[in-house]
Amino acid sequence: MGFVEWLLTQTEAFLNATASSQFGAMAAALGTIFILLATVLIVVVLINFVLQVRSMDGRTAVLLLVKLSLINIFAFNWTQFNLVTNAVIDGLNRIAAALIAAVSGGAPGGGGFMSFAQSFDGIIAEFSNYLNAATSNMGWMTGAMVGGIGAGMLGLLAALCAGILIFTKIMLSFMFAIAPIMLIASMFEVTKDYFHRWLTNTVSYALYPVVIAGIFSTIIGLTTNLAAVLGDPEDATSMGQLIPFFAMILLSMGLMAVTPILVSSLSGNLAMASASALAGQGIMLGSMARAGASAAALTALRFGRGAANTQVHQAQASRGVAPAAAVAGRIAGSTAQKAGQAINRMVTRNRTLSK
Repeated sequence: MGFVEWLLTQTEAFLNATASSQFGAMAAALGTIFILLATVLIVVVLINFVLQVRSMDGRTAVLLLVKLSLINIFAFNWTQFNLVTNAVIDGLNRIAAALIAAVSGGAPGGGGFMSFAQSFDGIIAEFSNYLNAATSNMGWMTGAMVGGIGAGMLGLLAALCAGILIFTKIMLSFMFAIAPIMLIASMFEVTKDYFHRWLTNTVSYALYPVVIAGIFSTIIGLTTNLAAVLGDPEDATSMGQLIPFFAMILLSMGLMAVTPILVSSLSGNLAMASASALAGQGIMLGSMARAGASAAALTALRFGRGAANTQVHQAQASRGVAPAAAVAGRIAGSTAQKAGQAINRMVTRNRTLSK
């Protein structure tokens, strides 16, 4: 077992136990709060359903009861919650393992992180063998220097690889530990944004295996062809002949370093805008549009009046000819008022649909 695989195995076993215990502690602490909040929410919904303070149909009430039931099932039962999350993460790990197998030549399966660790341990072992064979033909001073530099770079490469994989596991374990409170936050519109952010971040960290697989498959493919390009390592007698070898290590570290950037650029936002939020934005937009239309109409009217007071335009007015600037001012004012009225109608329709 290589360094990366050993470290990841130990970390994964510890984090799985930690996530389970933290989830249970969080669920036990929030059980009473959930019952209280759910009771208050159901009472308020039933009262509103009878009095129709805010328009609500039977479908909305049924969906609310279904949501509360799902929260009760998954927020306070680690077995059920872990079953769903493992199914999603295992599916992503299978995709990642298939990407690795497509390059390394192995059979695609659900190895997931272990496939990464095993494959990367193989890369480091291959680099180490090449470095040992190359330095054996050099002088003792040159061989010691090249061997020390190469060993340090390989150690940094292994630490960077293990760090990215462990970081993903740690963040997923933390997200799972706080899942009960985030699921409870989804009950109310005021706190629903916290649930959306938690879900978005969880999916983002779950995407790490797929992104890492794409990057690592590139590294594995390049490493596989490296021996043919560099030739026999026993023929290397100077440090200059090992420049492609060190360049390959630096390239591998650079590709792994940009993994968080790639994941953040791929991950989206799962929070969907509600009708009430759209209505609020529409009301704000309508108010701004009305103010802008009034200002535009007033400006156009003043512009038209000012243009009509010039000597040339007064002479045209005495002959019954309307000044062009005044006509333009009236047209601009009328257009601005009509635009404001159209936006007001859209805001009113949006407000009606959101009820």
